[in-house]
Amino acid sequence: MIMTVDVGKVKKFIVGLYGEELLSEVSGGFFIGRDLRAVAPKGDKLAGYHSRFVGLLDGGLGVVNVKFLSMLFFTKPGDAQARPFALDVGKYGGVDGAIQWFADNGYALQVSLSYTRIGRDKVNKPTKAFSGETHALYLVMIEFEDKRGGTTWTPSRRWLMTSLIGLQPSLRSRLLYLVVTSPIT
Repeated sequence: MIMTVDVGKVKKFIVGLYGEELLSEVSGGFFIGRDLRAVAPKGDKLAGYHSRFVGLLDGGLGVVNVKFLSMLFFTKPGDAQARPFALDVGKYGGVDGAIQWFADNGYALQVSLSYTRIGRDKVNKPTKAFSGETHALYLVMIEFEDKRGGTTWTPSRRWLMTSLIGLQPSLRSRLLYLVVTSPIT
């Protein structure tokens, strides 16, 4: 199914609320960006594969753009025998074309909650830069899931309360979102 997306909005989402502000912290040694992951849909020739990469933020004078490395490498976790696959970003017209390719092929594009930094040395040479180091965090989401398949939230609640009580008050106030998943009873 071919789906047209507003690539500009996707790029704004990657930049996020604080991307422009964080660009002022960039020194000559690193880029600011967001860790991204593209996940192939079921039924696709790359079903089970995903690509982890960094969306680099670049700009100035009120304009922030997003860059990808020239090649996005796909891996199939848990399958050492899987054939390698790489998406040549330039072949599809750069970042805009790669985002449209993901949409046209039904891929999920996930954006990290944190801003990352990645050394220019990793970006300026052919590399498989899958992720950066956490630079700034503006949102925390914690998901607790009872993998035992129970029908009660009690174990998750107990662990959650113990964890929250143990947090320093300054960190507790930064905990913005909390998602607890449990079977519906």
